[in-house]
Amino acid sequence: IKDKFKGVEKVGENDVEKVAKTKPDLIIAYSTDKNIKKYKKIAPTVVFDYGKHDYLDQQQELAKIVGKEKEQQKWEKEWKAKTKKDGEQIQNKIGKDATVTIFDEFDKKLYTYGENWGRGGEVLYQAFGLKMPDKVKSLTEKEGWAEIKQEKMADYAGDYIVSTSQGKAEPSYQSTDLWKNIPAVKNDQVIKINATSYWYNDPYTLEFMRKDLKEKLLNQ
Repeated sequence: IKDKFKGVEKVGENDVEKVAKTKPDLIIAYSTDKNIKKYKKIAPTVVFDYGKHDYLDQQQELAKIVGKEKEQQKWEKEWKAKTKKDGEQIQNKIGKDATVTIFDEFDKKLYTYGENWGRGGEVLYQAFGLKMPDKVKSLTEKEGWAEIKQEKMADYAGDYIVSTSQGKAEPSYQSTDLWKNIPAVKNDQVIKINATSYWYNDPYTLEFMRKDLKEKLLNQ
């Protein structure tokens, strides 16, 4: 989505001086940001608790803040219509009861994600209406994500697996016999995605994920 941000300077959470130099009228930050007190000295600051809003609620709240409610409502209506149709097509292809698991390796540890913590969960489970295995649902219900032991990954694997990787290197767990013996792997029902393109759930990223996941699931 780089083309969407031509000419836009990236200002990270550790760039307090850069934030001040832009002389903002408003600052929006997540509750985990350690610089909130500093931001409040620069400009009015609205703090979001990421875990308390689903991805559509988040867009609605942001729209209220910046006076773009009509645009947001139009976007949401179109988004729901598109993804409902997509979900029906996908379910007709893979089966209405087929389950999907997200596996993500980070810092040599294996994680799985629920319906509202990026990595495609919002699109797969909420927008497309696909099912996650009961064990994954129970594990991720509280935090939205969970670490799982590699030796237990078969217990959490769905009929389809969305596997994230960074760069060209395959995740280390995919070289194990445990991985190779999972039914979804044997049946070639693994969807490979680029982790860095799937971290977020803003409208630009959502649209990218919608198209990417739809194409890959329908080509199974």
